[in-house]
Amino acid sequence: MRLAGRAGARQLLHALERDWARRVARWLGLRLELEGLERINRTQAYIVVPLHEGFADVVVLLHLPLALRFVARDELFEWRVLGGYLRDTGQIVVPTGREWRGYRELLRAGRAVLEAGESLVVFPQGSILGVEIAFQPGAFRLAERLGYPLLPVVLTGSHRVWA
Repeated sequence: MRLAGRAGARQLLHALERDWARRVARWLGLRLELEGLERINRTQAYIVVPLHEGFADVVVLLHLPLALRFVARDELFEWRVLGGYLRDTGQIVVPTGREWRGYRELLRAGRAVLEAGESLVVFPQGSILGVEIAFQPGAFRLAERLGYPLLPVVLTGSHRVWA
């Protein structure tokens, strides 16, 4: 996946990510109940706004019939393995602690992702703590400013994976 990302082979990367997600879900014994997929326009780029309960959320989201890029906090780019993957695959970094600078960078990068036909995943709480943290306005402002639709995604139970 990292090689496909470095090479700019976005379609191949997304196919590899979906395959990886299916294998991981099977290996972990996850029982996924996906509803409403028929309502997703596969040719539309969205700003995807899921509740964020755990790291398994990414595995589940990669089951959506969309080419996804994720917005991630800058500290995740410092992790040894994950950081390399995030950089090589062109995921979007948002600096923590600098709200307006982060928003401007997200606006610029998000526009490029969406115009390329990919959907952008923004976890609106900005944290893995799920319902314990209120939604931040960034994803909603981004949708309004860029004129792309929001795709709300309800994820439940992922906080129990790897617990």
